[in-house]
Amino acid sequence: MRIGFVTTSFPRYAGDAAGSFVFSMARAFIRRGHTVDVVAPRPPGPTNGDEKAIRIEGLKQYHAAYAWPQSLEQLFYGAGVPDNLAANPWLAGLIPSAMIALGRQVAANWRTWDAVISHWLLPSAIVAGIVLGRRRHHLAIAHSTDVHLLGALPGRHRLTQWITHNAHHMGFVSPRLRDAFVSYASPSMKQRILTKSSITPMGIDIAELKSPRTREDIRKGFCLGKFTVLYLGRLVPVKGVDLLVEAMGQMRDAELLIAGDGPMRAAIEAQARRVNIKARFLGWVGPRVRADLLKACDVLVLPSRQLPDGRQEGFPITLIEGLAASIPVVASTVAVDPAFLESNACCLVTPPGSSTALGAALAAFRETPDLLKKLKENGKKAAEALDWDTLAPRYERLLGSRRQGGRNLTLTI
Repeated sequence: MRIGFVTTSFPRYAGDAAGSFVFSMARAFIRRGHTVDVVAPRPPGPTNGDEKAIRIEGLKQYHAAYAWPQSLEQLFYGAGVPDNLAANPWLAGLIPSAMIALGRQVAANWRTWDAVISHWLLPSAIVAGIVLGRRRHHLAIAHSTDVHLLGALPGRHRLTQWITHNAHHMGFVSPRLRDAFVSYASPSMKQRILTKSSITPMGIDIAELKSPRTREDIRKGFCLGKFTVLYLGRLVPVKGVDLLVEAMGQMRDAELLIAGDGPMRAAIEAQARRVNIKARFLGWVGPRVRADLLKACDVLVLPSRQLPDGRQEGFPITLIEGLAASIPVVASTVAVDPAFLESNACCLVTPPGSSTALGAALAAFRETPDLLKKLKENGKKAAEALDWDTLAPRYERLLGSRRQGGRNLTLTI
């Protein structure tokens, strides 16, 4: 098949964190003999012709230019749309032109596609629905922020109905996210959504997480001698990194490694100095260094919180990466979907927003080695089910038949 991806985030270069799970999904389809066209907004900087741009056989990228000069195209990438808008409200004025630009690229290419996958309901699924109607099989995948934004719109009932009608199948990265989407729908639409939707978590390539170096060699390279806590991800409010820094203040003889970047970096660095903890900020790291860190550190933490407006994460890929790498994981309850936790007792969970509980969980890892062993075993098993080589055939089934209902095709987490 030739599959069209419509997305608002896709890696700009090898190792870029932006939309990395969209790229890994595309690569999984390509390994299985398909070709993939990606329509995404043009990044705010040179990409075409850049030697760092991602180029693999079977993948074509089409960048939608939506503002002039190009330096104004700051709505997407970076910290993500919600945080970009919070920092620069004027970017909201670019939303209509961005949707038009994406639509033009879809209109120029859809006739060569056998199926379409839109990532994020707003705006990708809407753009795909407007241009395609139902002329190509369309799988619309919701990731979290899109469903939250949809719930804040005054016409959410009608928009929910429209998106459901124009997608042949709908995917949600967690049951919790689908429940939220269903809650926006009119009573007559709720059952229809459940019938034509599936739980479709994003996957990982487990092979990329296997470092050839020994743990001792990696720790020596990073000059690690203490109990080491790892955070991987963006430095934005919803991630709750400030809670982790505060919790580290309860720890003695421990070190924090933060691999990631974002608008909160300066504030987090200042907080770390104020709390007087040993913390190193590594910035964004590529797959190789990521694999090394997961092997060398003692615990991975996902301290995600729910923001005052209700926004929270969907299903963090970092969680699955940590489980696959057999590193113990501490996560807040908003970072781990209840259905996943119920099926897989694979990490310690803490109430969101509590640095005290987070510190207690970290201390527990140091004191109960038997707990570590059990969590590692459960986590590795849970992660193996979410390797792209396992997930890709199931996604093929979602794209291959319009007659099969979501109940038979649900990707269990």
